[in-house]
Amino acid sequence: MLGPPWGTPAAAWVCDGRVIHVTEPALPQLVSLLLAYSPVALVCSTVRDRDDSTMIVKALLDRTDPMCSAFLDDVADALCESWFGCPRWTAQEIWWRALGNWAMVDGELSMRGVDVMSMPAPRATNTIRALLLKWAAGDETRVEKLTHDFDTPPARVAAKEAVRGVAVEEAAHDWNAVMALASKHR
Repeated sequence: MLGPPWGTPAAAWVCDGRVIHVTEPALPQLVSLLLAYSPVALVCSTVRDRDDSTMIVKALLDRTDPMCSAFLDDVADALCESWFGCPRWTAQEIWWRALGNWAMVDGELSMRGVDVMSMPAPRATNTIRALLLKWAAGDETRVEKLTHDFDTPPARVAAKEAVRGVAVEEAAHDWNAVMALASKHR
């Protein structure tokens, strides 16, 4: 999914039929929330209405409620992809590296007249990614490792995709069995 200007940032999500509106914070706060240990901070801090935020926290504390951290990971993934224009784990990796080298990142971009913190999140993220890849450009192994680090989903996402892939494969096997039975009865 591409973020602005090619896509529309998320304005809301739904939980148990309840529409929960969100607001996109300014870039410095958004990056801080992106890098938080848990998706709870990002999800709750971007909810527009305090009642919705309270409902989310109560649901998390209520062990009988089906809302869990995995669900909030999915919500945070979708919000971040709409706001940063790339998967949450890619944005996290880019911004971790940028903040780890902030003096160099800010210095280089400032020398070029670029105020990355005044940019929309997708453009700032793309600018920093390009800068980090430019710095590694002389060493193909470093470029490949950096690209791999940016684009490799976390284990929780890879596991979910593997399960989804098995389900698709199983459905294909069932379809093949149905077709085989149908061809026998012609």
